Amino acid sequence: QKQTVFFEVTPQKSDSTVMLTAVLGDNNETALHRTALEFDHIYHQQLIAPAHCKLVVAEIDISAKKIGYIPGAGDEVAEYLKQLQTEVVVLDPKKITKESLSTFDAIITGIRAYNVNKDLVGIHALLLDFVQSGKTLLVQYNTLDDLVLKDFTPYPLTIGRERVTEEDSAVSFIDPQAKVLNKPNKLMQNDFLNWKQERGLYFPSKWDEKYQTVLSMTDTGETQKTSGLLIAPYGKGHYIYCGISFFRQLPEGVTGAYKLLANLLSVSK
Repeated sequence: QKQTVFFEVTPQKSDSTVMLTAVLGDNNETALHRTALEFDHIYHQQLIAPAHCKLVVAEIDISAKKIGYIPGAGDEVAEYLKQLQTEVVVLDPKKITKESLSTFDAIITGIRAYNVNKDLVGIHALLLDFVQSGKTLLVQYNTLDDLVLKDFTPYPLTIGRERVTEEDSAVSFIDPQAKVLNKPNKLMQNDFLNWKQERGLYFPSKWDEKYQTVLSMTDTGETQKTSGLLIAPYGKGHYIYCGISFFRQLPEGVTGAYKLLANLLSVSK
């Protein structure tokens, strides 16, 4: 039998992270949640685990009020970006025009978009014009293999294979006064706590001096990596190349990642 139950949750006023757990009956037994694992390369399985949900309360400001998202190889960034109470529109590159772009404050390309979306070739000039007009283009990581467009950045940049896989690795601010670390949200060291799986991947190995480096991080025993986040003024706007793994952090409710992304999308405002 099935039964649907409705209830309300009142959040705390201050920033907080809590786990909401479902319990049943007078003995408060923890309810269980069933997930079906159905993939062609493995036997179908049922994963049984306690039924709970992570709830995050956070005050995060964002100046970009309308954001366009061009899908890549598949991620949920666009959906979770809506949590910032800003308008997010998933765009079809085939339908993008100069006029349609003009209504947005910022554009994001999904992970590996320049590896899988051939339609980006046709709108490359439009995207750069968008930035020059005073807007922000944030390009999430791509890999070296099978790029649909070799030179997709306004200034020279070479994609590398460097990554930082320790989710708790130390992160330092190269320029603590950088706008993206301070406005509209003040980022602190504790904003890089409780990240999931990694810091970022496929950091550029070479980049033009016009790009500003913002964060420095490293895995244990390796050299510091400073190209995980590169920002370059271009015309009146900003071009951002980002190896930070927002696609892993946003679904996990990592507040610091939301704050950093909000600042990046607001940098031209």
